[in-house]
Amino acid sequence: MVIGVPVGFVSALESKQLLLKVKIPFITNLSIKGGSAMGAAIANAILSDKNVHRGYT
Repeated sequence: MVIGVPVGFVSALESKQLLLKVKIPFITNLSIKGGSAMGAAIANAILSDKNVHRGYT
């Protein structure tokens, strides 16, 4: 799983568009917004959701 949300300074939008062509699971957005905080929030949401489905809280 690739979480591709680079900050929008240098070729961020182009990098995100390249993810659309890969054959592995990925999460991105198609705007210039992104960064480490967004990536961490996505990872935390995925992990939290998996723990809920396993019965952990």
